[in-house]
Amino acid sequence: MQKKIVTFVNFSDEDFTYTWDGHPMSFKAKEAKEIEEYLAIHFAKHLVNREMNKRNLRTDHFSRQEFIEKCFVIEDEITEELKSEKKVGCDDCGSKGYRHKKDCPTIGDSLEQDMTEEFADLSE
Repeated sequence: MQKKIVTFVNFSDEDFTYTWDGHPMSFKAKEAKEIEEYLAIHFAKHLVNREMNKRNLRTDHFSRQEFIEKCFVIEDEITEELKSEKKVGCDDCGSKGYRHKKDCPTIGDSLEQDMTEEFADLSE
């Protein structure tokens, strides 16, 4: 049976270290790591306990589930995040994103500006 891998997130503003079977595992603040699901559940429990205690909330407070959900990245969230980061195509010339067309105003303006900045000391 293959172990299920999930993305565990240390959603807090400080590093988090906890152990499994005597072996410590550390997560930097805001770091996301792919780990086995059973480990993620274990670490989520203890991270949530720490964060709830810092806020003077009982660990059985009704908001616990909201904290737990912050510990895991859902596949749809990853997909949407990747889509929003990747811009495909050019609005000015209609290229599909590999290369601008020859007379694209976007590349013409940026190329001219880059060359002006790069060789500014030559015109003095």
